[in-house]
Amino acid sequence: YPEDTPREAILRMRKKLGPESFLREGLGIWDEDTRQGVLPGWSACAVDEDPPPVSAIGLAVSLDLEWGSIGAAGLWPDGRVNLGAVERRRGTTWLVGEAKRIQDVHGCVVVMDGKCPDASLQQALRDAGVRVIVAKLEDYIEACSGLVNAVKDNLVTHQRTTELDDAIDDAAWRTVLDRKVWGRKQSTGDISMLEAVTLARAKVDVVYDPMKSFW
Repeated sequence: YPEDTPREAILRMRKKLGPESFLREGLGIWDEDTRQGVLPGWSACAVDEDPPPVSAIGLAVSLDLEWGSIGAAGLWPDGRVNLGAVERRRGTTWLVGEAKRIQDVHGCVVVMDGKCPDASLQQALRDAGVRVIVAKLEDYIEACSGLVNAVKDNLVTHQRTTELDDAIDDAAWRTVLDRKVWGRKQSTGDISMLEAVTLARAKVDVVYDPMKSFW
């Protein structure tokens, strides 16, 4: 319909697609129920303010070791926790140097999963002088359920970082000891950024002490 004005073309598209499809295909607005299924309410937690200072970072690695992610958590004055993606990059060796740099600059704790797919990462962090908290299975289970509850209770904020939103969209659950955790194999894509912020949120209120050993 070359004679259509832009307004007429948009109206024609809306009529053809219907309200829900038009929002998704025409405007890029996704229904909250069809996205971020493992974290209902995540979209509503977005804020426009600059994030608070970093209190904790989490490190995570994809199942195939192709990707490494660093996610951050910071505390607002009212006690809410802000979560965000710091960096997602190919490979895993870069995580050590970047974790050391961030910890030195911000004086924050560094957290990783004891069952990280990269078995060498924990020792590499220690060798580099990174003070790291290693989450055990029960810690990780609690961290996953804690994030879900925090989102439901509007105790979490974020700045709509693409790497984190994509990881949440791709994530699926798996069951461990009758509890749910993020499932690397069950998910449709790399969820390392979601794992990273999950770990960071769980230790956001730990006070960093450079003289204390966390392992």
